[in-house]
Amino acid sequence: MIPAHDFTAANPALHARLVWGGRDGVYTDDSDLVAVLAHAGWFVPPNVQLLNLQHVCVAVRLFKKEGVRFDSVEGGRGVSRAWLGHKYEGCCMRVETVELQYLGDDVKRVPRRKWSKGPADVPGLVPFGAGGKKRARGDVLLLFDLCNDPCAMYECGRMEGVQSEVEDRLETEVLYVENEHTRYEVARVSNGVRFARVKKSVIERGRVAGILKESQNVPLGDTDIEVLHPSKQVPWSTLYWDAEGVKLGKNHYTLSKMMFRTREDAKEL
Repeated sequence: MIPAHDFTAANPALHARLVWGGRDGVYTDDSDLVAVLAHAGWFVPPNVQLLNLQHVCVAVRLFKKEGVRFDSVEGGRGVSRAWLGHKYEGCCMRVETVELQYLGDDVKRVPRRKWSKGPADVPGLVPFGAGGKKRARGDVLLLFDLCNDPCAMYECGRMEGVQSEVEDRLETEVLYVENEHTRYEVARVSNGVRFARVKKSVIERGRVAGILKESQNVPLGDTDIEVLHPSKQVPWSTLYWDAEGVKLGKNHYTLSKMMFRTREDAKEL
């Protein structure tokens, strides 16, 4: 069980890389559990403690296996350490499930994150390891959105708070968030924000021509989106961001990636 205050990007174990191994999800049993979760891709460490989170319950399987090597492995949070001893005397460890325990007995199961492979050849990327995986120069791992453009992994810690960095950026930019199938647009409108689903036809056109490139309308026009709230606009504080996505009213939308685009009206200033 991990206390909520340790489940953030400020955890010293993340910066110290207290995680050994990781091939096929197998780590040394003395690896730090938060570092293991981040490296294995279970979550992206939020910048601040998640609202109303009590603790994180992690189920692990411990087992002995002869001949296991704990090599340095590329993962979701950089590179793990390699065990350089002659023989590791401890156990192997693999994470089975992760659950977030919130106030009021609200429990959410965390899905395992998977990195997008992206296009086969992207300028500025160099290969690392087998399987045709790509690695960004400067030790940055890239994701690719539904239109095959580089983007960032969704990180709920950047979303929380009425005066958050994201809300400030909405003055001149539009936020696009998405999962493996659907893209959503979050745009400033008059006294609030508009949360809308981008139509699939727009995504299909974007894969060919780049519908969200600099020459296109941002935010998108009414014919390209479906607004997901009856009032057409809501206060930023109405959007509840958590580790898995965003909740608006009674609906929860799962997210894995995010990107910003400059507003057309901001370019004219």
